[in-house]
Amino acid sequence: MDQELQDKLFEKYPNQYRNLKYITCGNGWFDIINTCCFGVEQRIKNAKNQGKNIDFWWSDQKSKFGGLRLYYYSGDEYISGVIYMAEGISYKVCCVCGNKGQLCNKGSWFETFCDKCRIENTYEIYKGFVVE
Repeated sequence: MDQELQDKLFEKYPNQYRNLKYITCGNGWFDIINTCCFGVEQRIKNAKNQGKNIDFWWSDQKSKFGGLRLYYYSGDEYISGVIYMAEGISYKVCCVCGNKGQLCNKGSWFETFCDKCRIENTYEIYKGFVVE
């Protein structure tokens, strides 16, 4: 992710990003991560209003096997649900441009691309494992 977009997240959610220095995924997933952080932030605020403290922070955010992986410390079931949903949505959003995407591969490399970005990066639409 470009530094400018990372800085937006780091500035908007400084407590969540206090231990993470960089995000290693495409710009296309910025909105997914931003929305996820917003959901986490709202949960932390609601818990605080109920006298509970959630000491949440991100330990890693990256692309892995074509999808977004969000690693974190602490949280609760609600936060876990927000994060799992964000990770799942990433398989339907192009990691480069943010348009509608699908899982693609080039040999053993996987990415989620829209058709335009898939063609530009010479990937194929992933058809699953074929057993012969």
